[in-house]
Amino acid sequence: MKANSALDIRAAAVVVAAVLICGGWFWWLSRYDNDVPFLAKAGPAEWIVYPKPPDTTPHGAMQCSAVFRRSFAVANLPPTAALSVRAFRQGRVAINGETVDSLHLTEHDWKSTRTVDVAKYLRPGQNDISVTVSNLLGPPALSLALQADSAIVLTDQGWQVSLLGAAWQKAVLARDPPVIRPGNPLYGLETVSESLRRAGPNLLVVLLVAVAITAGLGGLWRVSSLAGSRLGKWLASPNAPIAVLVLIILGWVVLFANNLPLLAGLFGFDRDGHQQYIDYILEKKALPLANEGWQMYQPPLFYVLSALLIGPFGWSASADSALLVMRSFSVLVGIAHLVLIFFCLRLVFPSQPSRQVVGLLVAGCLPANLCLSHHVTNENLAAAFVTAALYFCLRLLRTQAPPERFAIAVGACLGLALLTKFSAVLAVPLILVALAWPRAGAPLARNAVTSTSLALAGLLVVCGWHFARVWHRFGTPLIGNWDPSLPFAWWQDPGYHAGGWYWRFGEAVICPLFSSMTSFADGVYSTLWGDGLCSGSAVVDFRPQWNYDLMNGGYLLALFMTMLLASGSIILLVRFLRRPTAEGFVMLGLVFAFAVGIALMSLRVASYAQVKAFYALPALLPLCVLAVVGWEFLADRSKVLRPILWIYLLAWAMTSYAAFWIRSDSPFTYTVRGISLADDGRHAEAAKEFAHALRLETNSLSARVGLAKALDKLGQRDEAWQQTKLALQQHPQEAEAHTQAAGLLGLDHHYDEAIAHLRQALTEAPDHLTAHEQLAACFALSHLPQEVLDACAQGLRVNPFNPQLHHMLATAAVETGDITNAIAHLEIALELKPKWPEARAQLALALASSGRLEQAAEQYEQATRDKPDDPKLRYAFALTLGMQGRTAEAADQYRFLLNLQPDSVEALNNLAWILAASPTDSLRNGAEAVRLAERACELTQHRAPVLLGTLAAAYAEAGRYQEAADTAEKARSLALSAGQKQVAEANGKLLTLYRAGKPYREPVAGPPHP
Repeated sequence: MKANSALDIRAAAVVVAAVLICGGWFWWLSRYDNDVPFLAKAGPAEWIVYPKPPDTTPHGAMQCSAVFRRSFAVANLPPTAALSVRAFRQGRVAINGETVDSLHLTEHDWKSTRTVDVAKYLRPGQNDISVTVSNLLGPPALSLALQADSAIVLTDQGWQVSLLGAAWQKAVLARDPPVIRPGNPLYGLETVSESLRRAGPNLLVVLLVAVAITAGLGGLWRVSSLAGSRLGKWLASPNAPIAVLVLIILGWVVLFANNLPLLAGLFGFDRDGHQQYIDYILEKKALPLANEGWQMYQPPLFYVLSALLIGPFGWSASADSALLVMRSFSVLVGIAHLVLIFFCLRLVFPSQPSRQVVGLLVAGCLPANLCLSHHVTNENLAAAFVTAALYFCLRLLRTQAPPERFAIAVGACLGLALLTKFSAVLAVPLILVALAWPRAGAPLARNAVTSTSLALAGLLVVCGWHFARVWHRFGTPLIGNWDPSLPFAWWQDPGYHAGGWYWRFGEAVICPLFSSMTSFADGVYSTLWGDGLCSGSAVVDFRPQWNYDLMNGGYLLALFMTMLLASGSIILLVRFLRRPTAEGFVMLGLVFAFAVGIALMSLRVASYAQVKAFYALPALLPLCVLAVVGWEFLADRSKVLRPILWIYLLAWAMTSYAAFWIRSDSPFTYTVRGISLADDGRHAEAAKEFAHALRLETNSLSARVGLAKALDKLGQRDEAWQQTKLALQQHPQEAEAHTQAAGLLGLDHHYDEAIAHLRQALTEAPDHLTAHEQLAACFALSHLPQEVLDACAQGLRVNPFNPQLHHMLATAAVETGDITNAIAHLEIALELKPKWPEARAQLALALASSGRLEQAAEQYEQATRDKPDDPKLRYAFALTLGMQGRTAEAADQYRFLLNLQPDSVEALNNLAWILAASPTDSLRNGAEAVRLAERACELTQHRAPVLLGTLAAAYAEAGRYQEAADTAEKARSLALSAGQKQVAEANGKLLTLYRAGKPYREPVAGPPHP
């Protein structure tokens, strides 16, 4: 007894210590680690940010700047004024236009508060303070407190802020949830209350079916408890879980046979990255490195298997047939995982078929598992390998035989899991500890050393080579695409977290989808009990074709499932503390480890999409065990409660299953397929899908607009207009209909009408970014630069990270003569979209017009690298080089241009001039100059005075002075006739040289051409 008590105390102490250490670690990371984008509150000042509406697009690393400003009054000059500032991540402060030089806000210690005395910068009366904050990976944020006698200035909603040159707005508190307004892609998601009104009859049918099943089976069970009918005895026998497993598998087969042909092709988390990885293997017959693609940091097993599946058919990973095969593979992996769960449950709950049935229902109908099995992903394969490792671990714990065979199997399965997804590393130490746990009848030393060493050996043999390869190349065995050392460094809204985000909960039972925007707990709940992130999409009209009303009903039912998990966790923990076992340790430990892992990743990568409960799918078996323990605890309380629990469990399972059933009679099904095909450029097929949707629901706006767009892309403008007019008639208040009409009107140059429709669209949906873009474009095409500036400013309020709006604003700024503003916005546009040669050329032109020729040449050089075959870029680059006196480089660019356009008159003339008149002997070539100049003159019928002047200089360089003089005379005469006095005067001066038998030599600075 004393030994058991001591063991209990040690176990309790270990659990408490683990929780305290983990909590302390999280607190330290949040408060002091500058690599963690957590805005910890310190002092009275709040963190404030620009009120940018939620944006679902990942943003690449770039210096994003915001200016925060506020005015305040000081009655009398104080002797001291303490300014305390923190900036996420770096910044500078100015008071009354004067920079506070003693204040250094740097990113390496941005969490540290900097305090300085700023009394000397203040003045009696009104004062202005502005803080410029920049951030490479996230939105700028500011926390500031200024104490000057009775005057106290704190960061709050009274501040104004402009982000990336967008319109000034009132700042918002970083800790507040984002506001989603009409026009935002996330606006209009189903609420639970709305869904219950629509799906109430269906949910009632599900409930009645669950009652009927429970009543029938419950009666039979009561009989079996006395003497029993054959059926009753069978239900209480080991065959019951087998039958349930078979039914679940059949249900999966039917579900996926229905869904996979209907599910749109573009869905799946990081789908593009996965397909690129597979295509890389197919094309290069090699494994990529982490810096070669968005998802190529992932271990390779899943991608190699996928390539082996589709490679023999010659398909690319994006082909329809390949997608169907890979999704089917995901289904098979999910079914195999269910079978493994079944075998594990038989070991965990031996001779307890009812508990095994409960666990199977949880595993087979868990929404996260159902959702993930529809997509091309490595998640469920890694989870299946971890469960396989758990199975062999449980077998080893229950055997008295030598552990070698099972230990090696455990290690091999863990190695395969790590070779599939490195997050499986969270399971490794826990399972190894379980292997080393004392077993009855087995020596402790042998158990610990033999089992763990063999498992580790098996693990390293299977996956060690991959992580050694990564370590050798990147200096660490684990690396992700969020790592700043990789070229894919990115961030996504919100880009930071504050304390409230981790403590709130409730949105997931009000409006569940994308509730991770609101809080961590909501994000976990919504992705565990449904498709809370809509399978990687972020647009209301384009998401998997699930039954979201039933899914929302499932979210309500899942409240009780969550309670079962919580109560099961508490009960299992109490049992573990009373009697520590390896099984209890690994079940509790896996759930805890993956929960902590998700929380840690959300802390380090502050993206709304980072909170995915299915990252914990390797802990599916422990989750099932916890649910079973919680369910059995309540079922044992009362005979009356047991059938109610069965009714609830069956109702939840059927609702979860039905929520993922894609309906072939739903217009939404075909509308989404049409959007997917249109996005893939398959407009004829998309039109058919939209037409099918409209046959099912004639007033479907998204289908009507989609059909109009597809017809327009197919060149059927009249038919597109008919569909657009119908959309306007059926939905006169909908922004999407007006935006579609404006797009077609703009194509027909009816800009005034288009502008009217766009104004109406923005009245209905003020955050409709496409409408803002189109409105600015219509003003630009109408040559109204001031209206363009205003429209762009409003559009940038919605999304300051939109490169098109910055580009249009810059173009309008050039027209209004504001070159400085134009350069600033063009630089931002190119930060947001670096591979944009047209915008880069425009920036180069603006720089050149402001006298910054060297910077202009750099921009042209980059533009020609991005678009090497553009003759206009080459010509502008060559001209800029010539203006700098870099004649040899200009000549090279002209030669490159002539390879692209042999009859470019400008290039022929300018290169001929360089070859004829350059002050550098090595550059001149009279014969080639003559050839080029003669060709230029032939192309213009010898009627261009400037070109004839160049030909005259070429003749002179070639020693043909008489021809030079005659040609110069002709050039002067033509110039006088054309009123080109300067050209005539220049040729007149050169004529004297040629008659004297001398060629022309350009001064080093380079005079204008004759």
